[in-house]
Amino acid sequence: HSIFANGHASDPSSVQSLCFRAFSKAWFGCKEDADVDWQNHCYVWLYRGKDNPMAAHEINMAVPMSPDQLDEKREAIHRFQSIGEDVFDGSPGNQAIAVKYDKLGMAEYEAIEAFERWIPR
Repeated sequence: HSIFANGHASDPSSVQSLCFRAFSKAWFGCKEDADVDWQNHCYVWLYRGKDNPMAAHEINMAVPMSPDQLDEKREAIHRFQSIGEDVFDGSPGNQAIAVKYDKLGMAEYEAIEAFERWIPR
């Protein structure tokens, strides 16, 4: 199982941070149930937003993106932002990660989506 989340490193008053705190509370609330074996086989992958990008050594999972996938991501971000948030194009950050990986001798991609694994404590 995999869960993808955001907001752990956001401004505490942001919507993302509030959502992550709700998710975290639910996660630990499930631990109180007797039948939570699924959590032992579940990875929670955290994405960081534009204000707090990950350094290359912090990335636990890197997902290569093609130019078409990057365009789809841009489109999805713009649809999401139609609810009134500031306009943000996530592609420069994803492209910067791809450049870092290329300089480290890895394969060259248009962009890379980066995640770190959350280990609940």
